[in-house]
Amino acid sequence: MSPSPQTSSTAKLGFWSFLARELAHVGSNRQVVVLLLGIALLPALFALIQISGAWDPYGNLAHLPVGLVNLDEGTRFANERVDLGRELEKSLLEKKSFDFRRYPSAQAARAAVDRGEVYFAVIIPSGFSAQALEGRGNRPANLVLVSAEGNSYFASTIGKRFATTLSDSINATLEEKRWAAVLHTSSGLAQLKQALGQLQGGADQLLEGASRLHSGSQALAQGLAAASHGAARLHQGAQTLSQGVGALTEGMNRLSGGIRTVVDRLPSEAQLDQLDTGSQRLADGASRLSHGLHELEGGSAELASGSAQLKDGLGQLAQGSAMLAEKSQELSRGLAKLDALKLGGPNSPLSKGLAEAYTGSQALHQGAASIAEKTAQAASGAASLNAGATRLSQGMSEADTAGQELATGAQRLGQGVRALVSGTRQLGSGMQGMAARLPAEGDLARLNSGAQELSQRSGELSQGLDKLAAGSQQLSAGSGKLQSGAESLARGLELVYQKIPASSPLNGDARGLATSVVPRHENLHPVPNNGLATAPLFAGFSLWMGVLILSMFFNYTHLPEAARGESQLAKVLVKLAPAALIALAQALATGGIIAWLMRGAVANGFGFFLVLLLGALAFMAVAGAIMLLLGGAGRALVSLLLILQFVSAGGNFPIELSPPFFRLIHPWLPVTHLLEAMRATLFGSYAGDWLHPALTLLAFMAGGLGLATLAGRRWVYVKDEEYRLEPALLS
Repeated sequence: MSPSPQTSSTAKLGFWSFLARELAHVGSNRQVVVLLLGIALLPALFALIQISGAWDPYGNLAHLPVGLVNLDEGTRFANERVDLGRELEKSLLEKKSFDFRRYPSAQAARAAVDRGEVYFAVIIPSGFSAQALEGRGNRPANLVLVSAEGNSYFASTIGKRFATTLSDSINATLEEKRWAAVLHTSSGLAQLKQALGQLQGGADQLLEGASRLHSGSQALAQGLAAASHGAARLHQGAQTLSQGVGALTEGMNRLSGGIRTVVDRLPSEAQLDQLDTGSQRLADGASRLSHGLHELEGGSAELASGSAQLKDGLGQLAQGSAMLAEKSQELSRGLAKLDALKLGGPNSPLSKGLAEAYTGSQALHQGAASIAEKTAQAASGAASLNAGATRLSQGMSEADTAGQELATGAQRLGQGVRALVSGTRQLGSGMQGMAARLPAEGDLARLNSGAQELSQRSGELSQGLDKLAAGSQQLSAGSGKLQSGAESLARGLELVYQKIPASSPLNGDARGLATSVVPRHENLHPVPNNGLATAPLFAGFSLWMGVLILSMFFNYTHLPEAARGESQLAKVLVKLAPAALIALAQALATGGIIAWLMRGAVANGFGFFLVLLLGALAFMAVAGAIMLLLGGAGRALVSLLLILQFVSAGGNFPIELSPPFFRLIHPWLPVTHLLEAMRATLFGSYAGDWLHPALTLLAFMAGGLGLATLAGRRWVYVKDEEYRLEPALLS
């Protein structure tokens, strides 16, 4: 009904009175007051949601899922093991700049980016350390960034910046390491190489000395072994010498006694005179015996030879004496017979001569017997002397010659008593001289004691040489080990000398050394520009805005009286159908503009328009259900959802960068799934999977219709003639 025109007779209320009546009229309806207060707070709530949603996206980068792959094997640089990939991976995981998720291969990381599991991936390729340290400008080390602008343009931008910053950081680290290596090399490498060269020369000298020491120790060991063996033989010889000296001492004592005995038992001068006068032949033999004994006076060196000759001579002397005694006895018997004949008379000179001759022959016989006995005793002593003299020195063998000469003299004894007498005298003189020249008992005792001391000390010498030989063997073994160690030292120094470079280890070029690591971007789903990257967000925002505007022009709760008997579902579908048709037109128009801006480069055109239509119907169903449930107040909720979805759908930046509340409601908002479906159809994001988010939109649509069907208590039935289509806010 139209309001009636005001008559001219009505009095004016005045401005302030009129304003007061109008405010009182508005305030008389509590629902209107609540609605107006809500509308007054709506801009502030919009500002709060927008500011909260974009509060600190960069501060929440630690929640952004990012893939990480390390395929680097490491390398060696300046004689040290360098593994830049492992160091970089460890640093990234420790800093937690992003929510890094490790993948075993580059293919797995690319698949994760394609599926939208991670927003981008950092791949450290194989040979990264070697190429980075090599510093070749035409072959730099690439730090691979795999992103998908279609998934999130904002995240891809962050990834590019991160890859560039990371590359710059690695280059700075490499530059620092290189300069440290260069400074270290320039300051000490030449000196170190020179010192190692000197050390190598010393090692060579050590090796030569060790080799000589080993050879000398082996020769020493052999010489000491021979010396030890010789000392053992010396000890045996000293023992034999000691025994021989003992026997010599005993023999010399016996020899001295025998000589004294011989001297004592030699005939007296008178007897010798008688014998001399009795036999000239005996004098010659004695002369020769004296001559042989005179040769004995030559010294202790001729003692053995003289004693042998003495033994033989005394033997012959004994025989000669025996023969002399026998012949003198025969002579005595012959003279006795002549004396018995009394030739010339009893007192004749011949008889007296025979008597004297007889007496002399008896004296001769007695003297010869005595000489024979004593010469036998002397022969026994000479035999003892010969035994001792033989052990004392081989030089006494000459006594045999003297004994032969003595034997010759003894044979000649039979030719003349005179020679015997002369020899006996010489024998006595020689015996006395020999007795005088024989060593005294004290000298023999000292000789015996010295021989025993020599035997004892030679035994100690043998033991000492044995120990010295054992020590020399240990010395030889030790010198062998020393030689082996010197050889190992020389080889090690030679290896170190060869390994140390003579100049700087940097082999790259200037450009490569300045920029060793270069980021390489792999964009799986490129987007031409930032405007088109935000197209899914603004398309969803526009479609929801269209639904909100439609809710202001259509009164979803008013039905004509004629529709009272229709089913609840029919009422809902009929009431929402006009607005839904307009929403579909909005979706087609929006899609056409985006497709035109994309220059037709839409990954899946059919799917793109289909998800736009599904999104418009889902938005219409949800907004209609709210309006049927809440009536006019539902417009405020639809407006609030517009603001919330603009912030929580993850359109401007990844939802992981938003505060926790927005991350919580993100999967429960229909715009979220429309954005995902549009990105899949526009750019091929999420491996081109738009079917799953489209089914989710269908679920939202079915849920909205189901909720609207249950809101029958909100229907307002008006007369058919008053039912008309007009903007809801003006009804």
